[in-house]
Amino acid sequence: MAQIVFLTGVQDRIALAQRLVRKKVHAGGRVCVLGATPDLRRLSAALWTEPQLDFLPHVHTRVPPAPLVQELTPVWLIEQAVEGLACDSVINLGVDLVDWTGRFERVAEIVGLDDEDQRAGRQRWKAYERAGHALVHHAGG
Repeated sequence: MAQIVFLTGVQDRIALAQRLVRKKVHAGGRVCVLGATPDLRRLSAALWTEPQLDFLPHVHTRVPPAPLVQELTPVWLIEQAVEGLACDSVINLGVDLVDWTGRFERVAEIVGLDDEDQRAGRQRWKAYERAGHALVHHAGG
């Protein structure tokens, strides 16, 4: 079972996702970030430019990258859960993926401030709880 960490009340979800991605990659991990196209584009731009002169290799794709790309790239930005990604953790910016998480060590659920995001986050929490995952909550991310 995956450990699911909910980070709620997050003012800047993209900045938090960027920090989590950098932390995971610098620790030797491989991470998949799930989200809507506009969020992933913003995150991709941030990974190219922030901090300055510290590019983090990543790929933004709709399908699993080819095996060589997966081997060479520690971060995948995808719009929906797909099979075949060789990552050890997931950062979710709002995609419903409860059934897909069982094979990962850790999933970070980033929930923003707007009502729709919070409502969807509560629904994902309940679904994870029903599925038997270990849940951790951190408010004010």
